[in-house]
Amino acid sequence: MKNRNGFIWLETLVSANIVALVLTTLIPIYITVKEEKRILHDRTMISLFLYDELQRELYLANGIHERKERYSVSNRNVTLTFQEKDGFLKGCVSWKNVKGRSEEICLYGLQK
Repeated sequence: MKNRNGFIWLETLVSANIVALVLTTLIPIYITVKEEKRILHDRTMISLFLYDELQRELYLANGIHERKERYSVSNRNVTLTFQEKDGFLKGCVSWKNVKGRSEEICLYGLQK
């Protein structure tokens, strides 16, 4: 046999299949990780917003028994609600995450 320098067609096809396999595995994983990162970021920012609004509401102590408002936090439309329950002020925020699922976080504050 002669010494051949170069690739044969079969080796090129096998290497192309390996590259395609790796890409079809890594791309969905990368997209899922980016979505989860965005969800965690949104939860953090919305939780901080709820905490700040609850502190402001407790400080002002307007005597309002219920309040419901819409805001935009971290490019998400959120619904903020406050209710008075058994001497506590319950603040909840709800929104739809990147995957289209509804989420809600509630915090309680002790009224004076």
